Amino acid sequence: MKRQFFFLVLIFNFHLAFAESPSDSLAKQLSHVVTFSSDFTQEVLGEKDEVLQHSVGSMQFNRPSLFYWHVVSPSPQTMWYRNNTLIVYDPELAQATLKKVYSKKDPSLLPLMLLTGDAASVLKNFSVEFVDKKYILKPIPDEKDTLLIGVILMLNSDGAVREIQYQTTLGQKTKITFEHVIVNKKLDQAIFFEQLPKDTDIVHVE
Repeated sequence: MKRQFFFLVLIFNFHLAFAESPSDSLAKQLSHVVTFSSDFTQEVLGEKDEVLQHSVGSMQFNRPSLFYWHVVSPSPQTMWYRNNTLIVYDPELAQATLKKVYSKKDPSLLPLMLLTGDAASVLKNFSVEFVDKKYILKPIPDEKDTLLIGVILMLNSDGAVREIQYQTTLGQKTKITFEHVIVNKKLDQAIFFEQLPKDTDIVHVE
C-alpha cells in the first residue's frame, strides 16, 4: 500500500513539474489568434472609477506586425502600426504623429504589443496569474521604469481577447472591451497600408 501511495505521489509531482504555467498558457492562446477584427469601447477611469474619457470605434490586427485602430466617437482618429512605426492621424487637425516603437513597456502600447507582437516576449516583463477566469499581469520587480501597476486580461474560448484593463502609476485605469469579434478570417490588407492625405502635417516624435 505504501509503495502504491509513493507511486501516486511521484505521478502527481511529475504532472506538476510539467504543468503549463499561466504565462505560457496565455502566450499560446494569444498566438493562436493570427487575424482579429472587432468593435471596441475604451474608457479611462479615475481613482474612484469615474469615467474620464469614453470612446468607441473599430479595429483589426494581423500578426505579427500590422494593426489598425479607428476611433469614431467622440472625435475621429485613426492609428496604424506597420514597419515598427506607430502612425496616429487626426483628421480635424490634418496632422499625423509618427513614432518608432522600441519599448514593450509603454502602457499606451500594451494592447498593441500583446495583440500583434510576440506575446511570449512581451510577457517576460510580467508575472502572470490566472484567477477567476482572468489573467492578472504584474510588472516584474526589476522593471523600475515602467508606468504600469497591473494588467487584467479576459479571453473568449477561442483565445481572442474580450477585455483588457490596465492601471498606471498616474492613478488612471484604462478599460477596453471588444465586441462582434471575428478571428482568423482573411482581412483586407489594404486597410493597414492606407496613405495619409497629401496636406497632412507630419510630426515625428521620440
